[in-house]
Amino acid sequence: MAWAKSIQTASFKGIVFDVLAIEDAVERSIVEHQYAYSEGADLEDMGSTGREVTITAIFYGDRYESSLGGLLDYCEVRESGLLVHPVMGRMPNMQLFSARFRHEADNVDYVEFDLIFKKANRSTPLFEMTSMFGMLDNILNQIDSMINLVGGVYDGFMGKIRAINTYKSRVRGMNAIVRSMQSELSYQLGELNIVPSSSSSGSDQNFMTSIHKDTQQLVTAKRVNNPISSMSEYEAVKRELNAVNAMPVKVAQGNSRVDLGVPMTVEDAKEIQIFIQLMTQSIRTSVVVDLLERDDLNPNEIETLVNDARTSAQQIIDRIRKDDFMRELNEYDELFVLVESLRASQHSLKQIAEIIISKRPPLLVRRAPFDGTLHQIAHHFYQDFKRYDELVKLNPHITHPSFIQTGDFINGYAE
Repeated sequence: MAWAKSIQTASFKGIVFDVLAIEDAVERSIVEHQYAYSEGADLEDMGSTGREVTITAIFYGDRYESSLGGLLDYCEVRESGLLVHPVMGRMPNMQLFSARFRHEADNVDYVEFDLIFKKANRSTPLFEMTSMFGMLDNILNQIDSMINLVGGVYDGFMGKIRAINTYKSRVRGMNAIVRSMQSELSYQLGELNIVPSSSSSGSDQNFMTSIHKDTQQLVTAKRVNNPISSMSEYEAVKRELNAVNAMPVKVAQGNSRVDLGVPMTVEDAKEIQIFIQLMTQSIRTSVVVDLLERDDLNPNEIETLVNDARTSAQQIIDRIRKDDFMRELNEYDELFVLVESLRASQHSLKQIAEIIISKRPPLLVRRAPFDGTLHQIAHHFYQDFKRYDELVKLNPHITHPSFIQTGDFINGYAE
């Protein structure tokens, strides 16, 4: 049987192309064991390295642009696929290893390209380099540790101030700010029919823990009331946390429902606000982690959430380092541990985001192949019209999903 009868149409993942030349290579993995004073070597055959196919092919004519675009899209996909060899026939699990494209001015609507394929052999790794569940457990433990650490450092900080007679009035003002904040948060929770935590006595750490619990309940209630989307939910949480962060200064300025009869100044609220921001940052981080576990965020939204949390953390670190009063009390060791704990949690948050994004298919920008709706585009790209919602989220520039025109730019996953 000769080529006239057995030659087949070459294609990769359904993209058909005309072949100019094709080269097959088979190599074996050979290990040489050489010995002193002995000519030659013992050759140990470790098996084949797998089939390698190099194809020189072309696209030309009216369908040149669409065929080239389809092949370029498949070049972005990580998965191996079916290669139809003109002579050898079907070759499954072939991975595109390299692709080079050449355009020449003398040849219009014509592209020549070289494709190198290698046999893909999927195996189960002995060790998983990064475990998503391990990272989640790690960052949640870091958040819990930071909450306890903030309360402990605040307790020690207030203890040092109380030991200095010249700061007696300042201690009274700071205590009044904390108690007024408790009352303010309790009032807001009462309006939502939520029972606030109570800590009217005990250590300063208990007061800070009480404020953290009340803020956590307030944030949870706001999240329930904003189920539209993950981003809108985060914005509601962010507004609530920013309001709590601003509360110490507002209380010190007299904007409070409770008057304890103790003189307070904005200066008294500076350090209180730093500790409150540390508490709310732990809540912000835990909310971001929870949102990242969902499947409705695209890579840009994931990056926005993580960058926002990390920017907020950096602002807190800058405030701590610039606080003269804390430096005056020689809080270096305690503050160093606090800053390192905050940095570690944000680093873990970044790692989680990188893992999630890396597991997503790459994003592509493709042109709409016809006039129609985004439902039809989803079916054309993925053979699944239900991915319409995904395309809507990835294409905020599209104002009328039912009126897509040929050539419009469409953002979408490669697979």
